[in-house]
Amino acid sequence: MTKEHLAYNTLALACHGDYQKLHALQARHHSWQDAYHAIRVDKNIDLEKSWQEIERQQIRLLLPNDPEFPAVLKEIPWPPHAIYIKGSLPPLKQAIAIVGTRKATPA
Repeated sequence: MTKEHLAYNTLALACHGDYQKLHALQARHHSWQDAYHAIRVDKNIDLEKSWQEIERQQIRLLLPNDPEFPAVLKEIPWPPHAIYIKGSLPPLKQAIAIVGTRKATPA
């Protein structure tokens, strides 16, 4: 886990997973950490607590710069800013994926 991962996760929560909002933040600030510091994030979102919940559930967050991030996802139109993984990724010779909504409803 890096500060960039923490910042992305908090911004994703603050933006309710809205791809366009996250895309605009990334384009404007060039890093999730810079975006996090530049905007006012909802004070009800605890950066550390939200990350601890991910770790408790044994979920990993991969950003495009992470070595495990699937290269094929970087090539698609509108590639994900990040992926959350529970378990392990299969070798990508052939793969099927189930992709969740980009406008997730907060829990």
